Amino acid sequence: MAKNLAPRSLSVVEIAIALAVLATLSLFAIPAFQSRRILENEASARRTLRDIVAAQRTFSASHSGTTYGFLSELLGEGPIRKGVSVRPKALMAAGMKQHAPYHARDGYLFVVWLPGRGLSAVNEESWSNLASELAGTDFVAIAWPINTGYSGQSAFVTDSTGVVIEYRNQQSSAWSGFDRIPPGALYESKERLFGPRSTLVRSLKSNPASEP
Repeated sequence: MAKNLAPRSLSVVEIAIALAVLATLSLFAIPAFQSRRILENEASARRTLRDIVAAQRTFSASHSGTTYGFLSELLGEGPIRKGVSVRPKALMAAGMKQHAPYHARDGYLFVVWLPGRGLSAVNEESWSNLASELAGTDFVAIAWPINTGYSGQSAFVTDSTGVVIEYRNQQSSAWSGFDRIPPGALYESKERLFGPRSTLVRSLKSNPASEP
């Protein structure tokens, strides 16, 4: 008699066991994947800030030291200010997308602040208040997560020195996305030029960021 070679259907108990095993595995796999993504995005943010510093030095030299640039100007997306040249572009940052006045890349938002007049610091949105005579003095570039705890955790800041400072960004009102933006006066040594640091910023622990 020929054997029945038709595949046997799984029982309800076997399906339940398989689902339980998959659920258990996901409890370990999903957090590990998310942690790895956060670490990779944070490393990318630090590299991008260092690229911004290098681009700022090129941009400043091309303007005889009279000004640093906003991100759109560094990326060659178009001049924001009259008399500012953006060609050839100073910053090569593949995949960086504009969400004026910010830019996004690998789960992080980026902004460049320059000294302001009437305002402690200005970005691309408030550039008309730029203190032009101070525009070549210094800049602050900041990176913070688009979705804190999911696309990244730490916030990072640098200036013309090229030293990247890390804030663990774990306060209850963490800097995150377009609603909670880090202030321009975030870099520790820039109070005089970019205004006083807030009580919140003063209370947060910061450290030099490790290399990517």
